Amino acid sequence: MHKFWLPSLQRTRFFSIRHLSCMQNGRVCPCSGTKSIDNKPTESEKPLRWGMAPVSLIADDFVTALQVLSDRHHMVTACTSYYQSVARTFANKHNIPHVYSSFEDLARSKDVDVVFISSLNPFHLEISRLMLDHGKHVLCEKPLCMNEDQVIQLIGHSHSKGCFLMEGIWSRCVPAYQYIRKQIEAGALGEVVKVNCTLGLPMQKVVRVMRRSLGGGVTLELGVYALQFAMWAFGYAPHNVIAHGKLNEDGVDEEANIVMKFGPEREAEIMLSCTKRFDNKAVIKGTKGSIVVPDYWCPARVIDVDGEEKEFPLPHSDLSTYLPNRLALSFEAEEVRRCISEHKAQSDLFTHKESLALSYIEDQIRRQLGVVYAEDETANVCR
Repeated sequence: MHKFWLPSLQRTRFFSIRHLSCMQNGRVCPCSGTKSIDNKPTESEKPLRWGMAPVSLIADDFVTALQVLSDRHHMVTACTSYYQSVARTFANKHNIPHVYSSFEDLARSKDVDVVFISSLNPFHLEISRLMLDHGKHVLCEKPLCMNEDQVIQLIGHSHSKGCFLMEGIWSRCVPAYQYIRKQIEAGALGEVVKVNCTLGLPMQKVVRVMRRSLGGGVTLELGVYALQFAMWAFGYAPHNVIAHGKLNEDGVDEEANIVMKFGPEREAEIMLSCTKRFDNKAVIKGTKGSIVVPDYWCPARVIDVDGEEKEFPLPHSDLSTYLPNRLALSFEAEEVRRCISEHKAQSDLFTHKESLALSYIEDQIRRQLGVVYAEDETANVCR
C-alpha cells in the first residue's frame, strides 16, 4: 500500500496542533507511530466479546453481520441504550446476555473486550473516551469525531490507555478494495490522475442527517465515503480542497461539490447530495486506463481496466439487514479481531493518520460551506 503522507502545505499546522494537544494531560502523542497496545490481547482461542453502545439500526446490522462469522471468534455479550426497554428488546432479538442501563455500566463490564459505538455524531468523543478509560477497545462509526481537534484528543487518549481504536470505514475491509489496490500498485492503471465520485441519496426524512444539533450534513454523513476513497486511490492527502454547496434552513449542508487537488493535473471531483439520487459510483482514471466501482462504499463488483466485470461476492445469509450489503460489516469485525490479537493500536487498512487527515479535510469543507457545529466553538476549525 502507498505510504500515506501529508503535503508540506498542511504538515506544519497538522503536526504542531497534534503535538500541542498531545502534551496536555500527559497524553501519548499519536504522531509517535506507536504500533502496539499495552493491555493483554484477547487469547486466540477465546472469542472477541462485543458490546453495543448504544443499540441502533446499524448496531442491529452489525450484530447480524457477526452471525455469519464463527462464534469461536466473535460474540455479542452486552448492549445498552438511552431507553432500557429498547436495549432489552434488542438483547432478546439477538440473545445478548447482559443489558446495561448506562454507558458507564457497560464500560465497567468485565464481559466486554471491544465496543461498537454508533451514537449520534456529537457523542462519539464522549462515549469513546469513556470506553477507553475502562480499557475497552473501540470501533467507532464514522465520522470518528465532529472535528479535527476532537480526533486529535481521541487518538491521543487511545494511545495513552493502550487500547485499539478504529474509525468505522468498513469500505476499506471489503475484498474489492484489496483487488483495486493490487491493480494500482501493479501499475495496471499507470499513474492515477483523476478520481470521480458521486453519492446522492434522498434522506430528507432522516432527522439526524438534516439537523445541525445532531451533527448532520451530507459531508459527515455521506461525504466520508467519497473523501476516503479519493485519498485511498491516490495514496496520500490532497494539498488543497475547494468546496461549494447548498445549506438547508438549519444550516446543514445538503449538497456539496468538492474538488481535491493532489498535485499538478491530479485531482478528485466529488458530488454529494442528501436530497437527490445520483448514479453513486467512483471512477479511478490513470494514464493507462480506468477502473469503475459501482456502489464504492461497499462494492460487490468492479469494471476493470480492460472492461471486464469482476465479481466480489459479499457474505450471504438468510438473515436480513436494514440496509443492503451490511453483512459486509463482518469483514470490518474480522479486521478488528485480527488487529487486537496482533497487539495493534490501529488498523493498517485505515490508520489513525488517515482519520486525522480525513477530519482536517472535512473541517475545511465545512468552513467553505459555512457549516458550524456547537463543538467547533472551542476548536480551531471553521473560522
